[in-house]
Amino acid sequence: MTLFKNLEMPFDANSICILVLTLPLLVSLISPLKRTNKFFFYAAAISVSILNVALLLYIGHSANPCRISQLFVFSFERFSWIFCILVNACWALALLYSSSYLRYRFEEKAETFHRYLAASVSLVLGAGLAANFFTLIFFYILSIPVIYPLITIRANRESQKAGAIYLLSTLLPSLLIICPVVLLFFPLAAPFSTYTIQSLGYGTGTASLLLGLMVVGFSKNCVAPFHMWLPISAVAPAPVSALVHSVGAVQTSTIALLKITTSVYGTKYLASLSNHFLLTGWITYLCGFTALYTAYRAWTAPDLKQRFSFSTVGQLSYIITAILLGTKQTTIGATLHIVTHSLAKMNLFFCAGIFASIFGTTNAAEVAL
Repeated sequence: MTLFKNLEMPFDANSICILVLTLPLLVSLISPLKRTNKFFFYAAAISVSILNVALLLYIGHSANPCRISQLFVFSFERFSWIFCILVNACWALALLYSSSYLRYRFEEKAETFHRYLAASVSLVLGAGLAANFFTLIFFYILSIPVIYPLITIRANRESQKAGAIYLLSTLLPSLLIICPVVLLFFPLAAPFSTYTIQSLGYGTGTASLLLGLMVVGFSKNCVAPFHMWLPISAVAPAPVSALVHSVGAVQTSTIALLKITTSVYGTKYLASLSNHFLLTGWITYLCGFTALYTAYRAWTAPDLKQRFSFSTVGQLSYIITAILLGTKQTTIGATLHIVTHSLAKMNLFFCAGIFASIFGTTNAAEVAL
């Protein structure tokens, strides 16, 4: 499907895929221009995000895989397509916000900020468009250390601690859980659309165990026990927190689970697993516990950024629960929740940054006075 059926496309899907992935890297390369010509830099950066959205609208969504090489396979299937449009839209909003925010906060590190921010966007887009396990794991893992300098950009003791916890909570589960599961049980290079968990010969017990390990192993989704890195990372500046809590990190895991559950498992088979507690049903209870616990923590947290962070953890659990239920309606609901939550939470962190600039604090009681 394409939104411009009557137009002759000058590029094929592979070319557009490469452009969408690499254009944000150009912003990383031109980040030194921020020191000499701020207007040109922000105009160019925002233009790149708008151009990416235009390219995505131009190509439309299609399940046909784009094979860049034997190992790197991408697809503009509907979930990837919506997610990548959302990523670019949120990036454009973060750029607009940071153009004013950086005048008053860590202006001397603005070049570093934009370099890593653009690079992380490129890697997140790669994970979002991934159509096989190799591509997904490659971009997912590579995005983890790129986000680290954004969390620690203040270079104080608190941010360094947050960065260390972030790395331990996201990188170790990826290397110790996701990589072994994928290497041992799934074909690396085959597109998701070419096989199912049943065609691989696994029974319900093995299929459920593998899914449970992936839900926990893709720990950017913040399901317990790997959920505390997100509230702790709220020490990062508002533009960083806004993008990380919307699409820059957390939603990378949810889009990965959407791909795996809808393509490899299939909604009908997934729904049958979720009906039994000892199969996949226990994961929904784990998500429910995470949501309830973080709702309480958000309610009692005096700091607005901490409150928003715990809220994000709970919202991610709602999204994962909807995905695991495995019906068409809950899958659509999860996709819409990803979009609405990302935009809403980004604006909440923007508000927290404004409060910090005006009042010098994000403490709810002091801001309300």
